[in-house]
Amino acid sequence: MKKLQLASLAAKNPSETLIAKYKAYRNLYNKTLRAGKRKYFETQLTKNISNLKRTWELIRAATNSGGSKNAPFSKLIIDGITYSDSYQIACKLNEFFTTMQSNIANNIPHCEDATSSS
Repeated sequence: MKKLQLASLAAKNPSETLIAKYKAYRNLYNKTLRAGKRKYFETQLTKNISNLKRTWELIRAATNSGGSKNAPFSKLIIDGITYSDSYQIACKLNEFFTTMQSNIANNIPHCEDATSSS
């Protein structure tokens, strides 16, 4: 892999140009990798919007919480209220995901009839 080769060269011969070349390549590599992961998860979440089981699998994969069924976090703060009980957290997250579509639709402003304004 080119990134590892550049890292090895920069470590063996730590000149400013080799280090700069390695850092530029590393930064571009990491930026591309993050963008690819983001695109993958966005696509998969959109594709599985009605499949809650798959949605949660994707969330666990994105947060690196592994196969554990434990909550990936110990508290959830919504509108200044802290929820620390795992049951409450699960209920609030389920409520959020099940009402997300209607909340988005309700926040879209209605269009005026173009013929009535003339």
